[in-house]
Amino acid sequence: MARRQIRSHPVRARDTDRARAVALLDAAHAHGELDGDEYRERTARAHGAETVGELGSVVADLQRAPSAAVDRPVTPGRVLHGVAWLVAALALAVGVVALVAVLAL
Repeated sequence: MARRQIRSHPVRARDTDRARAVALLDAAHAHGELDGDEYRERTARAHGAETVGELGSVVADLQRAPSAAVDRPVTPGRVLHGVAWLVAALALAVGVVALVAVLAL
């Protein structure tokens, strides 16, 4: 089957994203969702995926346990959210240090 690009997620996939997708495929194969041929074909597609969207299409129809340890792929929005918390924490730390310095005078 030819690889196709999913336009909704043009974010480049990382090796960790590919590993997560393969872990889902491993579990699906172990639980009988995929036969050997489909497992090998999807695993090859996951290893060759260039975008998060391509990885999503490889695992989209698989069942996932509600408590699955597999995280969502990292997206720019999640990274920016994490950066916002870091900036807020640093600003708070600088404020506390400045307050202590002023009170020590």
